Amino acid sequence: MAISRIDPNDIKENLTVAIKAKGSEQIESIPSWTESIPVEGLAQVQSIIKQLQEKKAVLDSKLALEEKRGAEIRDHYRLLYAAGEQLEDAVLKAFRLLGFEEVEQLGDSDGPTFVFKFQTLDRYEYGLIGVTGSKDKISPNNLTKCNRWSDQYFDLKKRPSKAILVANEFRLEEYPRSVKERKSFESNELEYAKMKDIVILPSYVLFEAVRDHLQDSEESRDYFEEKLAHGTGLTDNL
Repeated sequence: MAISRIDPNDIKENLTVAIKAKGSEQIESIPSWTESIPVEGLAQVQSIIKQLQEKKAVLDSKLALEEKRGAEIRDHYRLLYAAGEQLEDAVLKAFRLLGFEEVEQLGDSDGPTFVFKFQTLDRYEYGLIGVTGSKDKISPNNLTKCNRWSDQYFDLKKRPSKAILVANEFRLEEYPRSVKERKSFESNELEYAKMKDIVILPSYVLFEAVRDHLQDSEESRDYFEEKLAHGTGLTDNL
């Protein structure tokens, strides 16, 4: 009598079908009436779970807060590498952190990026902040624009204003190795800035001021106002 040969693939297929059928059996949900039946240790476990959930909620809240603070601090790194709107936002937040809380962002693309009013000095009424970033050297046109803003504000307010150019030159070069390049301005540019009473503030200097402030520096807004008001040409420390 001949015995028919069983195909291994048939065995595998039958086993797979059986396992799927077993796994597809419906799992009964726990009836609500079981909750009234005491079981040794269950109440204690449920109490511990509740306590842990409460602690977790507190920790989740603290974690979210610290993550937000971390992100805000990391944002200051943009003063070292950013350009355009990212750099402008970083400069705005840096000035506010240093006490210039009322610094205002203007919507005029041909005017200063930010304006603040001097509070402790009578020599100037407004600080006019321009912001620019470049992979290489910045254009000298930024300085002539700063001078134009000062003239325009004098015509409007009949009071002198201080032009401040926050410049992020060689922004993609590694800091602090690139400090020399980041503050490298031509002698004629520096002479022009001094002649027109313009402060050139490399954005890495602003970053260092922010870093010192976060390390509990005692320097106040009055100090920074005086540094900006009395500075002309390149300011490589605050």
